[in-house]
Amino acid sequence: MSASVLRDHLIWAMVHAFDEGKGIEAQSLLNELKGLGPEQAAWQPPGTGPSIWTSLNHVAVWEEKILKLTRGERVDFNSAWPQPDEITQQAWKNDVEHLKAIHAKLIAHLNTLSDGDLTQQVLNDDSHDFDWAMAYTGLVVHMAYHTGQIRMLKLLQGVEEE
Repeated sequence: MSASVLRDHLIWAMVHAFDEGKGIEAQSLLNELKGLGPEQAAWQPPGTGPSIWTSLNHVAVWEEKILKLTRGERVDFNSAWPQPDEITQQAWKNDVEHLKAIHAKLIAHLNTLSDGDLTQQVLNDDSHDFDWAMAYTGLVVHMAYHTGQIRMLKLLQGVEEE
């Protein structure tokens, strides 16, 4: 595989936005989830708004959509905020591990792409015009946005940093 500056930058961004201990100016997603119990993750603010858990599941849905595109599958770009099936430690752990597994598969896919590949259009349908670099950049921005929301939900609950 030839050197790919763009790919290396996208991998760096994906890792630093996601992996524990990798955040630079802000916490990574896994850092924000560290130490949370299922009740804290399922807590919703008064009024409307997602819980930490539904935000995690929402990020997983979008990462799954891009993973499907890597396999040449068509995807529906409608948003989804899946609720947890049950509020237990095991269910929380399973959903976090599910997201980690999807993320690892995306990093593996990204590692196979050259700069030329990254500028190739992602084939889905005529209504969405983007290339692989845009898809991965979108995942990083999306993850960072929801990591910030998760941070605020923790603050609203009075969850202390470790």
